[in-house]
Formats: sequence, structure tokens, C-alpha cells
Amino acid sequence: NMTDSPLNFFEFQSIDALQTYCSRRGESWMLSVIQDPAFGSGLFIAPNAATGEYELNFSPDVKGWAVSLPSFLVVENAIRNNVNVFAFAKSCHFCRLGDGDCSHIRRYFKSLRDLETETPSILSYEARYHVSHALMDTVCLMLYNGVARNLPRPADVVFRFMKLVYGNCEKERKMDFYASDFQLSTKYLSTVISNETGRPVSKWIEMFAISAAKQHLRNSSLSINQISTMMNFRSTSDFSKYFRNATGMSPNEYRRTLPA
Repeated sequence: NMTDSPLNFFEFQSIDALQTYCSRRGESWMLSVIQDPAFGSGLFIAPNAATGEYELNFSPDVKGWAVSLPSFLVVENAIRNNVNVFAFAKSCHFCRLGDGDCSHIRRYFKSLRDLETETPSILSYEARYHVSHALMDTVCLMLYNGVARNLPRPADVVFRFMKLVYGNCEKERKMDFYASDFQLSTKYLSTVISNETGRPVSKWIEMFAISAAKQHLRNSSLSINQISTMMNFRSTSDFSKYFRNATGMSPNEYRRTLPA
């Protein structure tokens, strides 16, 4: 029912196969092009952990192609394109597309699959990074033009919060800062974010901050001390402790995992 590739690209022949695969993918997001003889073609996007909750009434002959993407990549591109992907995932999940648009998305999938079979190198890493972002930019445009503008806005606070964290995570990592900007209590903000996303405020702040730290660490000309200062840590040891608590490795250990 399902052909698994080493790089999170997969094909499926039934919705059960898709949901089984997603249940093993943790906190990433699933992006899928679905082709159903009875229902039509379209785009499905949702957090992997939530796909089992959705009632997907597709025919037995459904098939498709999918890729599992890191949560941060999905959220970052949604913010840059001003598409409230949380509201879409919670209220719609599925956007009908024409055959041409579906073929366009599949070409991105094929590029990612081909790149994942190459020997790891800095060039293949950069290529995967740019293809993944181009894919999400295209998806956000399709959602915006197709359905996202007409969605209800129960997740508006969530989207505004994500944009605020995205713009300030390098300097501000305390919930009080974000709650005060919204003129909300920390308790209320925490409740809204947790209920809408299934993840607490602190984890979202950490995710954005660690992503920023990793981007800096990929720049070999920056020292750990310089990155620590740029990100407003009191000391290099504080930065290293924060990074290790979130990733299980020190900044230097992370650097050693990067392709040469």
C-alpha cells in the first residue's frame, strides 16, 4: 500500500496507508497531493499527529504522493506568505486543485525524492532547503488563491503570535514579552496557543529560537561566542545549555554534523 523512501517522500494507495504513515511522523506536517476518481484531485495539509482525527471520505481507489515536512518550515513559509495555515488545517485540511496544479506539486515532490538519494553534501543540503521552501511558497499561494482568504479566523491569535515570535525569537524568549504585546495575560495566551496547536507557547518560542541558532551555526565564520551575543544570551555557556536542552547536543557538536 505504501512505498517509503529514505527521505520522507512516499506514495500511497489508500487513506489508511497514509494515516498509518503520518502516525509515525511525530510533530512534522504532512503535505499530500490526492487523486480520487470520484472526489477529484486536491491538496491535503495538516500536522501529522492530527491526521487520524480527520474524517476523510475518499473512495477505495484513492492514491497520492506525499512528503513529511518539518513544522518550522511550514510555519515559517506560511508567515512569510501571510497564509493562516493553522486555521486552514483546523477547518478545511483539503483544497481541490486542477490536474495542472497537482502535477506542479508532484514535480517538487520528485525533486525532493531525487535529492534525498544523493550523497549528503553541502550542495545537496542547500538544494533540498531551497526546493522545500519553493514547494511551501507554491502551496501557500494555492491556498491563498483557492480557499484560505475565506476561512473563519478562530486561529487569528495563533497566527499573529507566530509572526511575532518569528520576528523576535533571536532576542526575546520569555512568554511575558509576547503576552504583553498582545495585551493578554500569559495564562490566556498559553491556553489559546496550546488548544489551537497542541503545543505550548514555550515550545514554539524554543523552535523558532533554535532554528535561528542553527542558521547562524551553519555560517562557519561566526564563533559560538558571537552567536551567543547576537541572540542576547548572557554568556556562551547559557547559549550552549539552551541549545543542548532543546537538541540533545552542544552547538559545536551540531556543527560537526553538518555536511562538509
